[in-house]
Amino acid sequence: MGGIRIMHKLSIKNSYSNGQVLPLVLIVLTIILGAAAYIASQSIKTSRRTSSSDTSSRALAAAEGGAEKVLVTPIEKLEEVIASGECTTSLFEADLNAHTPPEVCYTDFSGVSAEDNIDAESIMAIERLGTSSEHRFRVPQGEVREVRLTGTTGALAVCWSSNTVTVATDNDVDSILLYSLYSGSSIDKAVVGCGSSCSSHASQISTQNSIYPDTSTTYKDSAGNFYALCFDVNASGIVGGLRIQSVGADSEVGVFVTDTSTLPSQGFKITSLGKLQDTKTNETITRKIVVERSYPYLPGMFDYAMYSNNGTFEGAEPL
Repeated sequence: MGGIRIMHKLSIKNSYSNGQVLPLVLIVLTIILGAAAYIASQSIKTSRRTSSSDTSSRALAAAEGGAEKVLVTPIEKLEEVIASGECTTSLFEADLNAHTPPEVCYTDFSGVSAEDNIDAESIMAIERLGTSSEHRFRVPQGEVREVRLTGTTGALAVCWSSNTVTVATDNDVDSILLYSLYSGSSIDKAVVGCGSSCSSHASQISTQNSIYPDTSTTYKDSAGNFYALCFDVNASGIVGGLRIQSVGADSEVGVFVTDTSTLPSQGFKITSLGKLQDTKTNETITRKIVVERSYPYLPGMFDYAMYSNNGTFEGAEPL
């Protein structure tokens, strides 16, 4: 009888032990399932971000591809589409299935892969650059930019702000401008704003013409940028252009018409819209870029001949 009681007690003790293990198993399973669900959700989010980033990059690539197409299009063709008024920003909202724009304004990138389920296209709006009372641009150190003046009837204020740099001696270096105004066979040229540093270049400048900027008048462009250094240029009767080279540092330049006339067109403004559409979900993603294309002009290397007293090749000492 005693032996029977002992076995009964052991059986009861084991049943209590099994009852304690079950909740622990459930807790462990819950933690594992929760961790798995969290990892899965993060993986889905990462996948969505990657997919969205990839789609956005492809939309940007479509916009860049369209802009590059316009950049290599002959100027005569661009003048034609501007005159026709067919390549404006209204194309961005137009139904292109009902009206096909000129080839220069539209590129279809679809059909790259049949399994991609993506339609890609770029739409370009082309307009004239300039044709207002001001023109602003950046001139990197040592480079040249040209402003067309044909048709301008009055005086100009050419202003700039120097992007000051610090050299090894801890002295700040401000930019100076070399400008040349050409009309037909005549060329006027000068160094502007160099101050005492002009003396070190006097033997290398054929005209030895130095102009000190006017700091009494401050100009402000339409974007709210101020220019404290200015000089005047008489553009009346000019059938050429104004070439500006920055020396010493980069320069932010603004050319302002000081009478009621306007500057002629300086080139073309290209606004390219890249558009991607998922053919299954109809989800659309767009990216837009703006590119400027100037009219062609001679590169800066040709200015070395103008600012040299000696021969163009032998013994030339460029400024």
